[in-house]
Amino acid sequence: MRPPFRVFLIEVPNGLLTIDTEQGPSPVRVVLVHHEPKSEKWAYAAWTASPACLWRFGVTTAQLLPPSLPEHDLTEMSIFPMTVTERDERVAALIGRLIVNTCLAMSDPARVRAPAPAGSRGRRRKADARRGGEVPRTMIFRVGKPLEKDFRPAVRDYLEGRKRNLSVQTLVAGHWKMQPHGPGFSLRRLIYVEPYWRGDVDAPIHVRPIRLG
Repeated sequence: MRPPFRVFLIEVPNGLLTIDTEQGPSPVRVVLVHHEPKSEKWAYAAWTASPACLWRFGVTTAQLLPPSLPEHDLTEMSIFPMTVTERDERVAALIGRLIVNTCLAMSDPARVRAPAPAGSRGRRRKADARRGGEVPRTMIFRVGKPLEKDFRPAVRDYLEGRKRNLSVQTLVAGHWKMQPHGPGFSLRRLIYVEPYWRGDVDAPIHVRPIRLG
């Protein structure tokens, strides 16, 4: 997976993700993401409404989606270390998925709204001259499609550690997945998951088409 840019900033809907601070939960506002092409490593910093932030450095794409967050990622590298809570680990897992899915969405032109055309080059050059030189080029993209379902309650339940029960039974098709294993779940192996039913055994069965192959 390749990101659309080497460095990019993701705006997070207010109140969707929050991390624990000494003053209580603080909402994540933006996530600054950096990708190093040579080493294929990622780094990000999630800034909140408070001075607290959540970050990871030097991780692979697979490590963006960790089953657990290594202690040294947040504590040992911090000048003012804070205890990593279970909520922080869940937020880190969601941020990793947000980064991966943003990169995947940016590869689909149907899901990306390009920035508005910039003004004339002459006006921009005059503005740059007043600033004392050219400024870094920035562009703002809107990614995604109109939402049909609101999953924010499910995200909040996940952050709080609350399990949600399905109101129906659904058949999960057989599929391949990369299973974490080894020391600290740092390794991955390809396994096949047989089809299975998900949901309460007493719930009605939800019938939906399944594409084979």
